[in-house]
Amino acid sequence: MNIEHEPHFLCRWGQETLLLDGNVYFFPPNSSASFLGKKPSEEISWDTDTLRSSVIPVLESYISKNGKPADWPDFSPIKDAKEEIKMNSRTINKYFLVIENENSTTGREVQLDAVSVSTYYVRRKIDNKVVEPRLYLLSSSRAPDIFLKESNSHSTLTSIMMKMSGTEKRSQLSEEEIKEAEKPLNSHQVNDEAVHAADLLQGLRYSFYNEIGLKKFIKDKSLIALKNFIHQLYLHLDIDSDLTSSLSQLDDWIETKLDENLITHNEWRDKIQIIFYNILPTSTEFVGCAGSKSHLRGYPCSLWTLFHVMTVHSSYMSKLAKNDPPKVLMAMKGYVKYFFGCTECCKNFLKMAKNVEDDVRGDQEALWLWRSHNRVNKRLKGTPSEDPTHVKLQFPSRILCWSCQKRSNQFRVSNVVEYLKKRYAKAHIIMDHPKRKLFIHNSKSVLFLSQFDVGFCIVFYIASVFLIVCVYIYFWRKRACCRKVLPKRKYLSQP
Repeated sequence: MNIEHEPHFLCRWGQETLLLDGNVYFFPPNSSASFLGKKPSEEISWDTDTLRSSVIPVLESYISKNGKPADWPDFSPIKDAKEEIKMNSRTINKYFLVIENENSTTGREVQLDAVSVSTYYVRRKIDNKVVEPRLYLLSSSRAPDIFLKESNSHSTLTSIMMKMSGTEKRSQLSEEEIKEAEKPLNSHQVNDEAVHAADLLQGLRYSFYNEIGLKKFIKDKSLIALKNFIHQLYLHLDIDSDLTSSLSQLDDWIETKLDENLITHNEWRDKIQIIFYNILPTSTEFVGCAGSKSHLRGYPCSLWTLFHVMTVHSSYMSKLAKNDPPKVLMAMKGYVKYFFGCTECCKNFLKMAKNVEDDVRGDQEALWLWRSHNRVNKRLKGTPSEDPTHVKLQFPSRILCWSCQKRSNQFRVSNVVEYLKKRYAKAHIIMDHPKRKLFIHNSKSVLFLSQFDVGFCIVFYIASVFLIVCVYIYFWRKRACCRKVLPKRKYLSQP
């Protein structure tokens, strides 16, 4: 490929001079000096973020007609990775596999990135159940394969792959981004780039029990704020039908309490235990929001994630008019004001959201929250609340979304919008919530049974009934046999 962005630029090619006109030209392998390039039939975008994926069809078209050159990557998907390893075991040191759906080009982009490293072998496999491409390090022995990363960004996967041999190109990444890419890898690594349902449910559990649930009385303005917050959760936290149904029940119950203008501590906790008996986790463990220490990340991370999911759904997924008020942000503002436990955080957030009702419209909520979150990250960077394993970068970093930032560290808002819509959409939320618990509620106590316990009880009950029936049949048949064997008694008449 030969690319020149400025029109009417003179380019030397052998003894010839080529007047480029702002287009992309393809030069096949072993092209002669007199060949001035071939313009692809389809127009290729000049955006550097999409250029790589745009030229892949051109390369595949050439391969299909002329065969694959020896030093080109093999773009065709494979079925058995272990067989490929056996065939190339003498010349290859590391074997990588990208599992992606058929519409993704990330795997082929990673293959192009790895062309310069002759000891790497990168292939791709199609799995349409996969949402984001997954990078694995394959083992030539019977040892298990190692999951490395899950990301739509080819630069992220390539960075992880290259660093394993010290060949990573760092010139375009900041020190913080390099640290982010160089987190320790292991076979059980959590995809902390994605949104986990477990974190959203954990955030709700903490909010309901440790913030709202600590209030002795909820009345007046705090009751109105609670009503608005729960109603917006019901409308815009659409990740699970059971959760939506439970939030609807809670919303209706709070509506009935408005006339009384009072919800007591005991009423709230009892109602939460009944309505969310099979929804909220009983453990306190986070997944994507887990920090390196118990006091880092956790609930604040899950609450930010919850707010992002709600605002993205409100701004882009629901049918809102452009002039509608920012109801989700107003509900968040009320929640933070009356229930959020961190006084300093509450003060700073309310300062940012002081005029949110007048300055923001309904379809702008997601962008307002994104900008506000970045301001918070900037203010808290380097403070004791920052997790050293999750440094506070301007979000999304170039590791997460290469096309979202310009070279001047300014954001391309249109690309950020697309990233937010994709990251926080229901289809991309990982439904990995912890094993739910079953509550059996009565007036005096709550008995906790896991799904395994309930299943075991059912199996035990069926087995017991079967055993009783078998014992009954056994003795019934034995008695019947005894009746047949016993001889009939003869009675003699008396003289």
